[in-house]
Amino acid sequence: MKKCGKKKCAAARNRQKQLKAALKRAGESCKKGSAPDISALTKGLDKDTQGRLSRLADSQSKLFDGTTKRETKDLVPGASSLGVAVGNGSQVADLKAWDPDLNQTCPPTEFSLQSKASGEMASFKAITPTQSSPESKAAVAAAPAQNSAAAQAPAIPPCKPAGTCKPFVKSFCADKAQRLETAQAERQKILVVQKQLALALNSGVDCHLISGGCDLLARAKACKKNYDAQLACYNKLIADLNTKCCGTTFPDPAKKQCCLNGKIGLQCGRECIDPEIRCCKNGKPGQICGTKLCFDPVTECCKAGKKRTDKITAISACPPPRYKKVTPNTRDYGCYKNGIIKRAWDRYQYLRRKGAPIDNPTGGGYTSFFGACYQHDGNYDACNKVQTDNAYKAAADQAFLVRMKTVCNGRDVLATERIPCHTWAQHYYDAVSENGASYYQSAQLENCKCCPLGALP
Repeated sequence: MKKCGKKKCAAARNRQKQLKAALKRAGESCKKGSAPDISALTKGLDKDTQGRLSRLADSQSKLFDGTTKRETKDLVPGASSLGVAVGNGSQVADLKAWDPDLNQTCPPTEFSLQSKASGEMASFKAITPTQSSPESKAAVAAAPAQNSAAAQAPAIPPCKPAGTCKPFVKSFCADKAQRLETAQAERQKILVVQKQLALALNSGVDCHLISGGCDLLARAKACKKNYDAQLACYNKLIADLNTKCCGTTFPDPAKKQCCLNGKIGLQCGRECIDPEIRCCKNGKPGQICGTKLCFDPVTECCKAGKKRTDKITAISACPPPRYKKVTPNTRDYGCYKNGIIKRAWDRYQYLRRKGAPIDNPTGGGYTSFFGACYQHDGNYDACNKVQTDNAYKAAADQAFLVRMKTVCNGRDVLATERIPCHTWAQHYYDAVSENGASYYQSAQLENCKCCPLGALP
């Protein structure tokens, strides 16, 4: 500017003023949201400059809208042409107000969420990528044919399953079989749908090449979560129907009910028992005695509709049958320690031979009652099985008399000893039959148990 002539410097200054004015007008148009007018921007410039700028804008500023023919070189990466919308008269169009032919630039696509019966994959028509998108440039460079081809994606099923799973409630047991069949069928459907979702999510299709593809895949992920929750619900429902229902009845834990072989049982500790034949005592299974009594088979038994221990505290409290103890008491002392017989021996001492023992009051060589007394004690110690106590004792006493008379009738007994022997036999028998009840009872209490532990009547 300093070295230029007056005319040249004036022209240069004028051109600078015009450029500043053009920039100012362009800025004002942008602030208003409208496209600047190229004719207005080039006003005042020489005709050669105006024509050159107009041709440049006309050749490089047209938007590919599907109607204007563009060369292939303008659509590949690195093309010199820029896709800018222009209006009539080579004016730059207002991009906000410009309404292109969407049926041509962005063909409408519909994504069906309903799976086809044939299992075919739903397709999506691809939007023609613009040059301003890096993803579309890479796609065009890799496969130019995709400009006209449709991108394919697996079908995404409806996000709401046809059947809605309901958590288990005890009323479900009433129609357990039908609910199990329905739950298993719905579960199988969900498994099939989950495979379709897996294909959709792992298809490898670039969601940017599909109309709304990324949004659809995001919905597919949410859809998968929905189906996963439904599958977990049906799995739990099937398990609950199989474990919580007892036949068509729901065992109520509040009533300590449980399931035993398809029937309602009684929960006793960790064991489920049959309440018709067993009961629960102190958290342990017991046996029913009579109608309501519950006894512990470890320490008790049931007899005549009453629960008892194996110990006999009184004969009347434990009617026959009675049972022999494991180690009963045994007697081997004959008549000597039987207090009743001793009293009879003392009472009729005038009849006995001098120096004769209590087992042989007759004093003969073959008149000893030791064996008869020993057997009599054994009968008292033996546990009564079937008879009443009075009948059993009477039979034992009668057997005692028979054995003593058998001794007296022995062939080796002297004739002078037979009568005294029979007399003593009668005295001994009278003593035990009339006064031996207490001895019989004590022998039963000492040697017998009322019933085997755990035994039922």
